[in-house]
Amino acid sequence: MTAQEIYELGVDYQSNGNYDQASKCYEQALNLGLMPDSTILFNMGISYLNTGVYDEARVCLNECVSQNPDAATYCDLGDAYYGINDYTQAIKCYEKAVGLNPDNPIKAMAYSNLGVIFSQVYKDNDKAIEYTKLAIKAKPNYVLYYCNLGHYYRSEGDYANSIKSYKAAIKLQPDFIKAYHDLEIVYRDNGQHKEANECYIRSVQIGTEKLNERINYFRRRNI
Repeated sequence: MTAQEIYELGVDYQSNGNYDQASKCYEQALNLGLMPDSTILFNMGISYLNTGVYDEARVCLNECVSQNPDAATYCDLGDAYYGINDYTQAIKCYEKAVGLNPDNPIKAMAYSNLGVIFSQVYKDNDKAIEYTKLAIKAKPNYVLYYCNLGHYYRSEGDYANSIKSYKAAIKLQPDFIKAYHDLEIVYRDNGQHKEANECYIRSVQIGTEKLNERINYFRRRNI
């Protein structure tokens, strides 16, 4: 097989979620003389990122943005830096992604990732709340951002806004069990045991409904 054919095999592996095999194909293609352009470097970087080889991902994605600066690639590069615990560079990458004025989903992702870093690494929930609100503004229908916001408010002891955030998540997705679990915790922390019990019961009901749906699905397939 030629270097190009091996590279294309790697793309097939990657499209099917087999990132480990994809990485091996890309490496082999380069060893056979394939010249790395921004597309090849991006694919390699994503494969390394998804297999936890963060330093190799960082090298590929850094070269990729030097050839073709792109908001999505900066977001992925930020993830690579986060993976090697270089939070300063991760923040710079996410800020760069936002500064390139990308489409809302990419901007929202960058803001959300900044929120995670400031909360988990620097224990700055005020900053995390600020960035997560910007993520919600950019992508208002993404339920996990509301759950993250609820978590940051809860960490600050702001139960009212935490409850409000989780309720917003449930309004967007009424069968989202995680939101009920998190809301139950906030209610218990705030001494609202009746409301906490209602959340627990509802989460169990949803879990049972989903389990029954899966059982019925497999029964139909086996008929």
